[in-house]
Amino acid sequence: MRSVPSDVPDHRLAELVEGSTATEALTPARALELGSGHGRNAVYLAAHGWAVTGVELDETSVRISRFKAEDEAVPVRFVHGDVTKLSTLDVGDGYTLLMDHGCFHALTAPARDDYVREVSAVAAPGALLVLVAFSKFKSAPVTEEEVRQRFTGWELLAVDPVPGKQLAEYVLRPLIARFLVSTNMFQAYRYQLVRL
Repeated sequence: MRSVPSDVPDHRLAELVEGSTATEALTPARALELGSGHGRNAVYLAAHGWAVTGVELDETSVRISRFKAEDEAVPVRFVHGDVTKLSTLDVGDGYTLLMDHGCFHALTAPARDDYVREVSAVAAPGALLVLVAFSKFKSAPVTEEEVRQRFTGWELLAVDPVPGKQLAEYVLRPLIARFLVSTNMFQAYRYQLVRL
């Protein structure tokens, strides 16, 4: 059974967009959500004044995302396609904020190289990438060492474990999925990178 995502945006993304005690809010510009799923982060960004494009491989999720954006009356461009082939999708470039909450870790090693190449090509200098990936995921977990090695042309600013309680907020059902992520059975880390 597939899990059903909630509409709660990624916590770090919300801190960057709205500001926090430690940081000022980012100025809205162009944002790209990689593996946009049902569009929770993309719709959130658009509601806060960002020009957003979401890329998702699953066609049903793209349709759901478009309905959500329409219901929220926010302009988001959702593109059905492969994040490892952004150059063929006419998504443009110059993105200053990129968000990936669970796409990179699902890719094979060769596809991860393609992902980094394509994402690097559309990111503006100084762009921020927030990448959430599981360190215990199927046969290809993501590690800090891998992120440092693959993301040449990027500086890793921060690596933080994502509390299970936060992960559970991002999943509505099934309840077993909420339970499993809340127990850190699939420990996730949030990587924050900046494009050099």
